[in-house]
Amino acid sequence: MIFEFWHLWLIVVLLGSTGILHVAVVKWEFRWGTKGWWLFLVFGIICIPFSLFTTSALFKSSLIIVGTNLLWTVHEIFKQYDRVEKDWFPSGPGHKSEKKRREKRFDKVQNP
Repeated sequence: MIFEFWHLWLIVVLLGSTGILHVAVVKWEFRWGTKGWWLFLVFGIICIPFSLFTTSALFKSSLIIVGTNLLWTVHEIFKQYDRVEKDWFPSGPGHKSEKKRREKRFDKVQNP
């Protein structure tokens, strides 16, 4: 059989982790802004090298997929911040405090 179980498993891991992390980016940015992006970076960096020491090809591939998606999530958190700034998404409590700080800094520059 050409299409075996592990093909289906990798498709499920790819689509599942991408879908879950997409929702996580929107929720994370809404609640906490860009704070804590380093958590996704650390877990992504842990997953990829850990896959080198795994003997199971299925588990190795799954770790690489999840690790890559976690690293991409770091990029998407900052892109989501830009989307909120453009009013494409609603701003949450974590975002408002950062926006107010920027406005205060801008006011100090404009009105010394």
